[in-house]
Amino acid sequence: MDPTTESIAHFIGLFELKMEELRLRQDYLEFRLKQSLPDETPPMEVVGVRLEAPYQLRPYDPGLDYDPQASALPPLPPIHSATWHEIEIPPVPGLPPAEFPELDHPRIAPAMAWGFVIGPPMSIVTVTLQSARLYDDDVMVNGLGAHFLAPAALHATLAGLAGAAEALEVLGPPDIPWDGAWLAFASEVLAQMEAAEVPAGGPAEAWLFRGETAQGVIIDGAAAEEAPDWQDLMPHYLRPEEELEESIPGDDADGAATDGETLAARTEDGRAASETVREHDFSRDFRGHQDDPFALEPGHEVVAGANTAINEAVLASKWLDASLFVVLGDVARLDAISQVNVLVEHDTIDGLATYQPSLAANIAEITTVSSHDPDDPASPDVLPLVWDVVRIEADLIQVNWVKQFTFASDFDRAEVTFTASATFLGFGENEIVNSTVLNEFGYLYDLVFVAGNMVDATVVTQKNVLYDSDRITTTGGGLEAAAAMPEPEPAEPEPAAVAEIGAPKAEAVTPAVEVAEAPADEAPDPAPAIEEPQIAQPEPPAVSLADNLLLNKATLETTGADSFAEMTEKFAAAAEKLAEGAETISREVAQDAMFAGREALRVLQVDGDLAKVNLFEQTNIVGDADQIHIAMETLRGELEAEMKLIAGSNALVNLATVIERGVDSKIMAAGEVYDEALIHQAGLIDTDAVPNGVAMSALVNEAMAFLADGMLEPEPIGDEIVPTGSSEGPAPVDVMQTLLA
Repeated sequence: MDPTTESIAHFIGLFELKMEELRLRQDYLEFRLKQSLPDETPPMEVVGVRLEAPYQLRPYDPGLDYDPQASALPPLPPIHSATWHEIEIPPVPGLPPAEFPELDHPRIAPAMAWGFVIGPPMSIVTVTLQSARLYDDDVMVNGLGAHFLAPAALHATLAGLAGAAEALEVLGPPDIPWDGAWLAFASEVLAQMEAAEVPAGGPAEAWLFRGETAQGVIIDGAAAEEAPDWQDLMPHYLRPEEELEESIPGDDADGAATDGETLAARTEDGRAASETVREHDFSRDFRGHQDDPFALEPGHEVVAGANTAINEAVLASKWLDASLFVVLGDVARLDAISQVNVLVEHDTIDGLATYQPSLAANIAEITTVSSHDPDDPASPDVLPLVWDVVRIEADLIQVNWVKQFTFASDFDRAEVTFTASATFLGFGENEIVNSTVLNEFGYLYDLVFVAGNMVDATVVTQKNVLYDSDRITTTGGGLEAAAAMPEPEPAEPEPAAVAEIGAPKAEAVTPAVEVAEAPADEAPDPAPAIEEPQIAQPEPPAVSLADNLLLNKATLETTGADSFAEMTEKFAAAAEKLAEGAETISREVAQDAMFAGREALRVLQVDGDLAKVNLFEQTNIVGDADQIHIAMETLRGELEAEMKLIAGSNALVNLATVIERGVDSKIMAAGEVYDEALIHQAGLIDTDAVPNGVAMSALVNEAMAFLADGMLEPEPIGDEIVPTGSSEGPAPVDVMQTLLA
C-alpha cells in the first residue's frame, strides 16, 4: 500500500472510532440520567407473622358406650369316637402283644353340626293400564260438490258395534281383590265360566270349549297343530317390503352388462353390431347414501286407511313352584280365554256394492308340558339329611293386571283432483301400539305348606271392532274395474277350515250362522295343520277397500304339569303344626319317599293364602269408513296416469302371552279342589252387499238388536280405565266413554 492510500485508510479508521465514541456517549448519558432520577416506587413494608396451633385434634368420639359381649356358644355334645383300646392291632411275630393305657377322653374331635339357610320369596304386584285414543277425521274439499255423511252418524254406528262386541263376551273379569279375598275372586270367575254359553240362533258365530277340550291350539273353533305367525297375516299394504338386492335383477344373467361396463355384440366378421352401456352410479360409492325419502314413484296414490292398532302383553314367569303343595284350605286353578271379533264392511263405488276379502281370526293356545327329565332319574337310596323351613306370616301373591285399550276414529272425507305427474295423499296410516313385557323370577322349593287357600288363575279377554264401510264416488266413472275381484261362491254354513286361514271365508259373506259348543267329553274336530306361509290372498287390486285383519291371539304356555292327590295324615299333621307355630318338620316328613334323590330339603310355610293371578284385558276399536270423491276424467284425459287407492288394509291385533316355567307338582288339599279351563271364540262378520250402499245391512241391525239390548245405555264410571274426553277438534267428546267404563 502506498503512503497516500495508507493515510486515507488511517483517517477513515479514526473517523469510525470517533463516530462510535459519540454513539456510546449518547447511550451513557441516557443511562446516567436514569440513575440520577428518584425511584417513584415506594418501599415494600414487611410485617412479621407468627402462626400458632395450640389445639390438637382428637379421634372422633360419638359418645356411645357399647361393649359387645362375645356370644357364648353352647358346648358341643360329646360324640363317641374310637379310643386306643378299641383299635385292634394284629400281633407281630416275635414280639409281645402291645398294651395301651386307658384314656378318659376321645382322640378324635367331635363333629360340627351343619345346615343351610334359604331366602324367603317376595310378593309381586304389577298394574299396567295403557290407553290410546286417536281422532283423525280428515276433511279435504276443493269445490267438486260431493255430498258426504256427517261423522256423528258414523261415530254412533261404531259405538253400537262396540256394544255388540261387549255383549258377545262371556267373561267379565271381576276387580282385583286388594283386600285379600282371593278365593272369592276365583269363585266369581268360576261362576262366569260355568254360566258361559253361546246364544242359539243368534247373528254371530261362536264356539265354546271346556276342560280337556280347551287344550292345544284352537283357531276359530277348530283344532290345529300349530298357530300361524301373525305377521304373515298382515294386510298386503302393511307388510314390510323385501330387502332390495345390491345387484339389479338380471345382472348375473348371461349377456347382461354390469355397473360401469360395456357389452358389445359383434358379427361373424368381428365388426361391432351393437353396444349396451350401463353408466356407473357414483352416488352409491359414498357411505351413508340413500334414496331421496321424499321422492315419489310415477302415478298417484291416495291412502285413507292402512291403520294399525296393536295391543301386546307378554309375561315370562319363574316365580314360585315346588314338587309338593300341602294346602289346608281350598284350591282353585283356572285358565280362561275369551276372544271376540266384530267387522262391518260395506264398500261401494258410485253406489254399486264391491266385494273384497278380509280376515278375522281368533287363535287360542293352552299347552302344558312336563318338566321331568328321563335322562336324570332320582336315586331312591338318597334321602334329605338336612332341611330348612322359611315362613311367610302373610299372604304370598303374584298379581299381574294388564289393561290395554286403543280407539281410533279415521272417518276421512276428501275430494281429490290430480293435476301433477306424481301425487301422494295420506289421510290414514295411523299406528297405535300398547306394549308390555314382564319378567318375574323367584325361588324353587321342594315342599310348600299353605295354611289358607291356593288360587292360580289366568284370565284373558280380547276384543276387536272395525267399522270399514267405504264409499267412493267419481266423476267420469271407470273405477269399478280397478277394484273388481271375483266374489267367492256361497258355501254351506260350516266352521271355517283352519288350513284356509287368510282366504275369503264363507262366514264373511253368508248371513246364515252356525253356533256350536263342543261337548265336555269330546275334543274339537282335528283340522289340517297350517302350512306356513300358505296365505291364500290374491294380489291386491289398484283400489283396495278391504284387505283388513282382525286377529286375537292368546297363548298360555306352562312347563311343569300339576296333579292332585289325596291328603295324607302325615302331611296334614305337619301342616297343622306349622300353622300353629312349629319351627320345623319331622324327619318322617322330610325323608318321605317323594323326596328321594335330594340331600337337602327346601321348605316354605305360608301362614295366609297363596295366590297367582294374571288378568289381561285387550280392546281395539277402529272406525275407518272413508268417503272419497275422485275426478276421474282429469286423471285419464290430461294425465293419462294410473291411480292407487287404499281405503282398507287396517290391522287390529291383540297378542297376549303367558309363559310359566316350573316343575311337575303334586297338590294335596284338605278342602275343595276346582280345576277348570275355558276357551270362548266369537265373531260377527258382516261384509254383505248393501243395495243402496248407505244403510246398515239387516245382519248388523239384527245383531245390534239381539246382542246389544241394554248395552248402549250409559253405565256408572268406576275406577277402571276411563280416558278423559277432549273438547278440541271436531270429534265428539263423549262418544266412547260409556264403552270404557
